[in-house]
Amino acid sequence: MTLDNSIIELLPLLGNKEKKNILSAIKKYLQISKPSQQDIDDYNQEIEEAMLRMDAGIFIKHEDIEAEAKEW
Repeated sequence: MTLDNSIIELLPLLGNKEKKNILSAIKKYLQISKPSQQDIDDYNQEIEEAMLRMDAGIFIKHEDIEAEAKEW
């Protein structure tokens, strides 16, 4: 039995209130899980800025971070 079939089988057992709540939760989940174009643009901008810093030599080596962490 597939997941979709299981959901379809269980739907008749729910009242309208429960169905509305589940529908609302699904819609909210889909809005949260789908990144907006602004989120994608911001992410790409952060990547571009990080690459420019790396090209300019502005970064901390992994070994240096490890040494610093030992002092904590």
